[in-house]
Amino acid sequence: MSDLPTILKEVLDSSAAISGWAVAIGGATVAIIIGTSHNRPDSWTLRLLYLLFLPGWAGLAYSIFLGNQLVGSYLATRFNPSSINAISEQINNLYSDQRFYLLWSLAFFGFWLTGYTLAWIFLKQLRVGDKS
Repeated sequence: MSDLPTILKEVLDSSAAISGWAVAIGGATVAIIIGTSHNRPDSWTLRLLYLLFLPGWAGLAYSIFLGNQLVGSYLATRFNPSSINAISEQINNLYSDQRFYLLWSLAFFGFWLTGYTLAWIFLKQLRVGDKS
């Protein structure tokens, strides 16, 4: 298992990339909410689609949290190399959960995008300048 420290470093790097994506996606979704470059629905029921952002943001936040936990576990192996075998399973579980919650949050943003796109296509109120 002499490769284990190298493997854990690769997992750490991948986890950092996932955390970076989570921050970028979170920023982009906030920009959608506060931005003016898209057509917001006037209908209250269509605005309920924006509630899908809440579980998406929760998933992103938890994914980032798990990434921070993973970094802490990795650092523990660096300070106490004899614990590497015990902690490696924990790191694996944290990484798996981090990926799951990122994908889980993307599903909610995808549901919002699907609903918004369908409303934009089929509802006249979202099409600016539509005379028909």
